[in-house]
Amino acid sequence: MISNIVADTYEKLAELVSTGKEAEAHDFLASRMKQLPEALQADILGIMLAEAVHEEAREMEAVQQVQKEGVAAMKALVALKESLEKSGHGQ
Repeated sequence: MISNIVADTYEKLAELVSTGKEAEAHDFLASRMKQLPEALQADILGIMLAEAVHEEAREMEAVQQVQKEGVAAMKALVALKESLEKSGHGQ
């Protein structure tokens, strides 16, 4: 019985992923988790956790890049303002 659940889950996931339906595959897997053997559940949850941590790290890198670009833009504005003030146009 359990091997059928694992095989059926695998086949459905493979079908969904091969057709580009990753979100649907994720939802399907979440709906089947409690039916899978506990050891397999633990493995899958570990993989999902690792992916979530990796995704969070990518998002943090993107935020950091935007912040760096914002700081660079602010420095450029300060330099332009100082230049305008020195030339008498910043009044």
